Amino acid sequence: MSVAFRDAMLGNKVTVGDGYFFLFRTPETVNLLPSLKTKADFNLTASAAFHRLSSGEIAAASVDSGRFSVDFAQRSYETQLKVSASGIPNQLIEFRGLIDPSTGIFLGSGNNADSNLAGALSLDGKQAGYAFRAPVGSGSLQGATLWGR
Repeated sequence: MSVAFRDAMLGNKVTVGDGYFFLFRTPETVNLLPSLKTKADFNLTASAAFHRLSSGEIAAASVDSGRFSVDFAQRSYETQLKVSASGIPNQLIEFRGLIDPSTGIFLGSGNNADSNLAGALSLDGKQAGYAFRAPVGSGSLQGATLWGR
């Protein structure tokens, strides 16, 4: 899931990023998203996460499970992650929002006003990825996920 930024940039362009995680896309891809009208459930294929403590220290976290669903006709998505880290209770993080069919980019706010998400669908609608941030206690959980169908 992790590739050096310089290597990832070769022949690709950034779709979204949060300063820690970035999603890339090949620029010459044909956009099929406006023509898709189905609902689709995606499978979690990769993830990375960390717990940023209030002290600024970083601790390991993991995405234990999740779901990501897209309604192409309504141009909307819903996602849910179960994330764990040492020293905090397991967290259920949820987001929903709209997808821009001209770019495949989606943003969202979660079940907490300080939660946020930035993601993108592949232009054929078969893959997706997003970076997320959710407050927990006096720190936050941050991470990225990749999805396929």
